[in-house]
Amino acid sequence: MKTDPHSLAKFHGKRLLLDTNLLLPYFIGCFYRSHGQAPKHGAFKEEEFVLLAQIIKHFEEAGRILTTPHLLTEVSNLSKKALGQNRIAFLTFIRHLTQGLDEKFDAKRIGARRLSGRDYFPRFGLADAAIIDLSYDSLVVLTNDKQMVRYLRKEKRGRNVIDFDDLKKQSGIA
Repeated sequence: MKTDPHSLAKFHGKRLLLDTNLLLPYFIGCFYRSHGQAPKHGAFKEEEFVLLAQIIKHFEEAGRILTTPHLLTEVSNLSKKALGQNRIAFLTFIRHLTQGLDEKFDAKRIGARRLSGRDYFPRFGLADAAIIDLSYDSLVVLTNDKQMVRYLRKEKRGRNVIDFDDLKKQSGIA
């Protein structure tokens, strides 16, 4: 199962911003694979992890993977529930993954004070408001959050937002 290179080719050279609901399962999948186990995270299946890893690899080779402190905080907080007693080992493991990300933070741009004043903040919360704000840059947002996909497609006329569920269908996973 490979991603269709043509479906990602139009995004060549752009940075990728992953939503928390994909970043966390990716990190968890990498963690379990490093221990010789199949990736496991709730309803996230092996083939979904493989597809996500292929997409991330495409962008790592062609550009950079972008994140924010808001997203990394969500990953850290959600890992408590997702990993339980394995959390310390998990956080130790993801150090190098986290350090390989291009972290974007400009308090004037995506600080809590500014984002909480945005009209979309009450609907999406802080981390997703940062994604929406950064989506106006030359980058690609990858998410499986249907509400965010609809919002970004409406506001940005579909540019630079990829619905992971659409890629799954194209790859024969869904």
